[in-house]
Amino acid sequence: MKKEILREKLDNENRAKEKVLENMDQLLSVPQVAVILGCNQSKVNSILDAELIQPMKFGVKRKVRKSAVEEFLRQYEGFDISDPHNVVPITQSAKERYNAMTKGA
Repeated sequence: MKKEILREKLDNENRAKEKVLENMDQLLSVPQVAVILGCNQSKVNSILDAELIQPMKFGVKRKVRKSAVEEFLRQYEGFDISDPHNVVPITQSAKERYNAMTKGA
């Protein structure tokens, strides 16, 4: 009888833990973010270096919340992020982009 009660209590605790984990924001590695964004890992690192997405660092590895990637996609829709340090609307002409890039130089 006691074993059944203990087993049921453990099952309830495990279900509660699973529910918490389901609701947690998933942490993604740089390669996973690259797959989601459809770019290479170098571009993801440039985006993180430009602080367009806020990473977390675990030793030498950087991780990104899935929700941060989703927010990045919403925020920068319609923008050219070829140079993450100089984000411009896609509608801007090549000349305007060039002028914006050379203005600070």
